[in-house]
Amino acid sequence: MLSPGFQTKGWGQNETFTTSGTFTVPAGVTEITVECWGAGGGGSTRTSNAGGSGIGGGGGGGAYSRSVVPVTPGSIYSVEVGTGGEASSPGGNSSFNSVTVVAAGGSGGVLNSTTAGAGGTSANSTGALIYAGGNGADGFEALSGGGGGGAGSTGQGKHAIGATGGAATTANGGKGGDGVSGSNNGLPGSNYGGGGSGAVRSNGINYGGTGANGLVIITYVPNTTITTSTITGSPFCAGASVSVPYTISGTFTSGNVFTAQLSNSAGSFATPVNIGALTSTTAGAISGTIPAGTLYGTGYRIRVVSSTPAIAGTDNGSDIAVYSFPLAPATTGSTICIGSSATLSASGAGVGDRYKWYSAATGGTLLKTSTSNTDNTYTTPTLASTTNYWVSIINAGGCEGPRTQVTATFPALSGDNQNAAGSNSWIGHVYDGTNQSVAFNGNFTSYYGSYTETETFDQGFGGSQNCFGFFSNSVARSIYTETYSVRYRMSSSRKGLFIADMGSDDGGRLAVDGALVYNNWSDQAFTSRPRVLMSMNGASSLVYDFYENGGLNRVVFQNLTQLIANNLAGNIEQTLCAGETGAAISGDVFGSLPVGISLSGTGYQWTYSTTPGGTRTNIAGATGANYVPNSAIAPFNTPGTYYIYRNATLSSANNVAPNPYIATNESNAATITVQANLPASVSIAASANPICAGTSVTFTATPTNGGTSP
Repeated sequence: MLSPGFQTKGWGQNETFTTSGTFTVPAGVTEITVECWGAGGGGSTRTSNAGGSGIGGGGGGGAYSRSVVPVTPGSIYSVEVGTGGEASSPGGNSSFNSVTVVAAGGSGGVLNSTTAGAGGTSANSTGALIYAGGNGADGFEALSGGGGGGAGSTGQGKHAIGATGGAATTANGGKGGDGVSGSNNGLPGSNYGGGGSGAVRSNGINYGGTGANGLVIITYVPNTTITTSTITGSPFCAGASVSVPYTISGTFTSGNVFTAQLSNSAGSFATPVNIGALTSTTAGAISGTIPAGTLYGTGYRIRVVSSTPAIAGTDNGSDIAVYSFPLAPATTGSTICIGSSATLSASGAGVGDRYKWYSAATGGTLLKTSTSNTDNTYTTPTLASTTNYWVSIINAGGCEGPRTQVTATFPALSGDNQNAAGSNSWIGHVYDGTNQSVAFNGNFTSYYGSYTETETFDQGFGGSQNCFGFFSNSVARSIYTETYSVRYRMSSSRKGLFIADMGSDDGGRLAVDGALVYNNWSDQAFTSRPRVLMSMNGASSLVYDFYENGGLNRVVFQNLTQLIANNLAGNIEQTLCAGETGAAISGDVFGSLPVGISLSGTGYQWTYSTTPGGTRTNIAGATGANYVPNSAIAPFNTPGTYYIYRNATLSSANNVAPNPYIATNESNAATITVQANLPASVSIAASANPICAGTSVTFTATPTNGGTSP
């Protein structure tokens, strides 16, 4: 298993210094291992034979020192490589940063002496691990002393033994030079740090062997790391693409694969999921995909790992939210409010979710994004035909589910009976458009249904710019209260002359039994028209038209008040003989008349007909509230049956148009039967004539115009 920042020494790098110089710390390196080998001392030089018959001692081997040194990337440090000692001279120290790590050079053999030089000492060295250099050997008899061996990384330098130079020590500890005989210069020490052997003189000058130079090796393990950078785009939807940027330090080998991994929802990489890979040895960005089946969570992390070397990088440093896609919403369509819009609804969104409304199944125009899961409706613009819309759910992570179609249905024209009337109540037939140009006895167009009103009503339709409800074939629908019309129909059992308070915004008009009695058919603010006069016959058909052409809307039919029933009740069945005067026929009479209403003439005119429902003829001079029939005066001086009526007539200045309006109401019929005057006589006849004396006879009397026989 990989751990973040895992490193292996096998990936160490080094810089070897055989001459002095500087070391610049590479990027990502914070720690180095410094190894120093001091230079070997030179062997004894002989310029005379004093003190040993011209035989010289060997130089000492250089010491070894090692330390792990913390450093700062980019810093520059001095590196000194000790120079091998010349004849009888000490070898130079090798060092890092002057004093941080020091390996002492070996001492030189003593000039004109058999005395050898000592190896570089621990006391003169600095480091966590120090090995002293090998000592040179003193010259003896006819042979010069060998040079001491240089210390290696595995141990101290070997001492010279007699003329045999100190053996090499692993690693990099050089062998000391072997002693010489005769009259010869000493032999040099071997790399690194081997001491030179002493010289042998017979005459002249013979030089000791030169010590070998020192060495500095700096080893560092590049801080091979992977840092997963900030991931942008959270929250993510399951199945979404994600770019995973990363940076590196250190070196990765050719063929290395960087892999982006997704944790579980708690941020654990115990069982990571690979989401993308990139073959590379450099920093970059991995194109990955959040698996489609990833469960919702807000604690996901992403990291990058490598294959060669196997390193697990840091994660992205902050939690990532992953959301699954919502399901398609359920929807409820709506019937368009005629002349306006429809309100559609959806369900299925949870807390944090929102609805998105579109004009098409894919693509299209985004019409609305709701503010919350409870904001689940969309109101369409004004529509004149059935229109489809689509709605989806988007969650807090921005993950949007599939769309569901929902339909705004434009109502069909109604097939209901437009002529249906209420009985002593109104049926209001609703039409789209004002129908303002249609005559009162014409046919309105664009019929959509109806609703009911009581006999008197004051209807405001819920105000302007409202959808007013009604029905067609028992199915609810509505119309926008701006440009529409209503034709109210009522069959009334009332009889007599009546007034009613009327008014409208905009136009209103009333027809009774096919005659226009009130006409206020124009655009207007609401104006009350009180005491509108009308006549009803007990089975009258009333048609009250209303239209609205924008703005406020209201229509009124209130305070229906009877002025006269015009009901004949006194002496309405009479039989008169020719020339006879009957009793006065009477009924209810006008009382005090309201403002704007006056009698037309005397207010009464009596008429007659000779058949029920026949042509009415005015009775001359019969203009009073009561009428006394006289069979001596035409037309009743002719025997027969007569049907007598009273017309009650009023004039109104309140009906707007026509003005004045004359309303006449015909009463029920009084029946007068006039019988002729006939001469009365009787004739008597015997049952037998002549008769025999003593017999009986029967006499029969037969009247003419005189009743029955006696």
